[in-house]
Amino acid sequence: MNDEDLLQMLGELRDETVPFASVRRRVLAMSARQRQRPRVVGWPWWTAAAAALLVLTLASRPAWKVESLTLPAPPALVVETPSFEVVSRPPLVRPAKIVKPPSEAFTVKMLTDDPDVVVYWIVGGEGEE
Repeated sequence: MNDEDLLQMLGELRDETVPFASVRRRVLAMSARQRQRPRVVGWPWWTAAAAALLVLTLASRPAWKVESLTLPAPPALVVETPSFEVVSRPPLVRPAKIVKPPSEAFTVKMLTDDPDVVVYWIVGGEGEE
């Protein structure tokens, strides 16, 4: 097929308007039917009627009734006090603090590899434990 054949076919389709006209009419009729949907007339009235029915149903229900209850008197309690003796607790005895006698300090002489350096270490005495 070349371009001339396609143009010839398109020309023939343009001339044949009868089959396309019937299809066009059917499509327009279907769209017109879809536009004319049946509407519910008076939907506000149906809503108002449902609300009134709900109010009447709730109003006709019995209200809660509160009854006062009489409680029986509590049973008499007999409290017996147990007999007991007052006993004093023995005094708390703490162990005596052990006091160490002061130890005498002694000196340790440490020699090092260098004969000019000598370390004296004083061990014991007051202030050390």
